[in-house]
Amino acid sequence: LEAGGGEAILAFLRLGELGHKDLAAAEWKDAILHEVGMEAVLEMAREGLAGQERLVKAGACDVALSSMLAFPEEQNLLRFSCRLLATLASTPTQGKRHAEVDEGSSPEHILVRAGAVEAVTAAARTCPSDLDLVHSACSVACWLGSACSAGSADVASGNDGSRRLVEAGFCEVLLAALEAFPNDLHLQIQCCAAALCLSAAKPGSSPECDGRWRLTSAGGTAALLKAMRRFPKDIDLQRTCCRALAQMLSLPPSSVQAPEQTNKTEIVHDAASVLLDALHAWPEDEDLQYHGCWVIFLMSRWSTGARTLFIDGGACETALASLHKFEANEHMRWVSCSLLTTLALDCREGQRRLTQAGGSAAVLAAVRAVPWQHRCPGFA
Repeated sequence: LEAGGGEAILAFLRLGELGHKDLAAAEWKDAILHEVGMEAVLEMAREGLAGQERLVKAGACDVALSSMLAFPEEQNLLRFSCRLLATLASTPTQGKRHAEVDEGSSPEHILVRAGAVEAVTAAARTCPSDLDLVHSACSVACWLGSACSAGSADVASGNDGSRRLVEAGFCEVLLAALEAFPNDLHLQIQCCAAALCLSAAKPGSSPECDGRWRLTSAGGTAALLKAMRRFPKDIDLQRTCCRALAQMLSLPPSSVQAPEQTNKTEIVHDAASVLLDALHAWPEDEDLQYHGCWVIFLMSRWSTGARTLFIDGGACETALASLHKFEANEHMRWVSCSLLTTLALDCREGQRRLTQAGGSAAVLAAVRAVPWQHRCPGFA
């Protein structure tokens, strides 16, 4: 690496892309050349940030993408290329834009426009049983999915990373990975993070472009709840799942795009225990409490039966505890009051539990403090 080996390998692979006369003509030899080259560059990328930044500047991401596009059926090559992109995505030069880099000209934006989203999605589909490849693909998807911010030229032109991931079918890829590797904690966290990223995709002209619609239609709600149940002691997974679920379920109930939830009763049964267990386990975690209350609030609007299940599970007491704990947080006051009043709506048991817990005065005080004339915060 110090002698310039990374730059030399990448330059040589670029000659292959151009069909240099000195390279072997047989395509299978070219594939092996790229495979070995990507493996060597990946090993160099593991030497630390200095080496990673050097490889980024030498164009390692571009070469990895070109290799994936040139040899879409070569599993080892796809694995090494995805792992290289995932490793380089975490470097300050690559994963986080410097102030002097204009939006749209950063490496991740360029890769999105060059087809990296489609290449990574295709790789994960081609090798769904390859744990390393799928894990790396999810990591790269999270990076590319955050490539564009609202209002940028890329969003207007359809090059928004998260939207292109949705259109390419990565929602279904990550849900398949959750099911295929249920006991791998790191992969489960990465898939949940990808779901959070894709659920924030800017809706296009059809439901197929809306990450929330695609994820919920494909069973994403139940899948994330299963992940929470498998790893109840991992705060990162619990927090990420709650944030993703809050965004996924924020489709307007009356929207023609809202998918049919044929298994709502089963989902609520699972959610009533999983979500409340998480809120009880981490009462001091404001982020988890906030998004967990949001998810329960959104689900409680589904039906009277849903509200009854949450009430029986102790949702009134839990929401009231969150309200007391984080009463200085305007957004927490809003969602706690919304949840408590929803649970008490047309439900005598909800009203009784709220009154018995001494919540009437607390809710009234919070309601008076909420700036109702403003747009409600969060996901409403």
